[in-house]
Amino acid sequence: VAMQGRWLDGVDELALLVGITNTDFAVIDASPGFLRFNGCDLQAVLGRSLEQVLTGGAPPEAISRSAQKDVRDFCRRACGTTAMPPLPGSGGGGVAEAAGEAVAVQPVARSDDELHTVLSMLGLCRLQETRCALVVQAPLGKGPFVRTPKKERQKITEACRRSLCDIRHRLQVGARELGPEQKAKDSKSKYLDKLQPHHTGTLSHAVAEIPAFGFYRQRLQSHCVLSNGGLTATRREEDELHSGCLVFSDRPVPLSNKGLEFTLRIEGVSTCFDGFPMIGFTRRQPADHIGLYPDLALCLGQSVLVGTRCQASARDRHEHFEVGFKPPPQEEVQTWSLPAPQAHQAHQKLRAGDIVTCVYTYEGRVQFWLNNEIMLDFDVGRPVVPSSEYYAVIDVCFTVASVTLLPTAGAQEETLFRSECDSPKMKRLQEKTQLVDCLAGRTRHLTSALPAA
Repeated sequence: VAMQGRWLDGVDELALLVGITNTDFAVIDASPGFLRFNGCDLQAVLGRSLEQVLTGGAPPEAISRSAQKDVRDFCRRACGTTAMPPLPGSGGGGVAEAAGEAVAVQPVARSDDELHTVLSMLGLCRLQETRCALVVQAPLGKGPFVRTPKKERQKITEACRRSLCDIRHRLQVGARELGPEQKAKDSKSKYLDKLQPHHTGTLSHAVAEIPAFGFYRQRLQSHCVLSNGGLTATRREEDELHSGCLVFSDRPVPLSNKGLEFTLRIEGVSTCFDGFPMIGFTRRQPADHIGLYPDLALCLGQSVLVGTRCQASARDRHEHFEVGFKPPPQEEVQTWSLPAPQAHQAHQKLRAGDIVTCVYTYEGRVQFWLNNEIMLDFDVGRPVVPSSEYYAVIDVCFTVASVTLLPTAGAQEETLFRSECDSPKMKRLQEKTQLVDCLAGRTRHLTSALPAA
């Protein structure tokens, strides 16, 4: 892609545009704001590797190696074209279509040799046929080891994300307005010849039918990458991090004759962690706001989940529970676990190609099925409310590194069972559910009113 003038002209924020090749991640543009802060001109930045620009001049002992690895992995897996593992029957790897932003905090020396700590956020950016990484930065203070309080860090990170989304939108709109005949070679064309072309997402041949929903993509966790038409979710750095890829359905899950259900195929696994994925349902509608994701999956508001280490959980309150150093109390997040002998018997090593189904029955049982065999079955005492909307929850964690949504036979019966929601049986079930919710609320109220021991 070659646009008239400079891509980041007029951008006051500290921003970089990075070209992605098979072997290097080179800067192809820098904003006036970035150049002013660092006291350098554009030619001093063009063609340099992103790693050099983010940590240039900093003492080695102050540089975060894990942050460097995360940045490289993001550029390769989220912005590259062959980074996703091949899908069965697809004939090739899945290309990333959406990715959670990566964040790195690193020291950097400006042209006057003054060290600053800078937060950098990276996001996927498509410019016509070219895939790039867009970087937006926020200085945290002078010195190589600046620490910021958690809430202040969250505000800075969210401000960077808003800036990144705004700049990316302007760039992509501008790129679409340039027709092929308007592409003119400029002084930066030598950095563009090696860049990766952008491939539009296509469904794997292994997904012959379209599932009832895809994954919500407007805001993703930091290590989540979506591909395969938005039906495959993959956790980056799967051998270093056991979590960071919690995803939701982009629309309510349809009712079936069993209640609610969805099916996944495991595409990739990690041998460095052990445990089932955490799957289930929530009545919280996913939306693009800072509080979308809880600290831990089991702390998710209005959720019923099953998996991990042969356990289930349920939370009735809408807001997420903020976990500390201790496990959540039962009145906040109710949990169930199999006894050790049964858990050992139920636990199995998951493999690529395994089929996992989550079922939430009308009577209030949540089940984990593996290859048509029921592995976990818990009565959580919360019957499905047919008149409510439920969204699927999949935490691609522990052993599981990548999953693809599959069509569920029961989803085809949505129309029939939606019409049956008005039947006397369903109305009695709904009244029972409302009574259970009322009693649960009174129990929490009485518990909170008791004096501390």
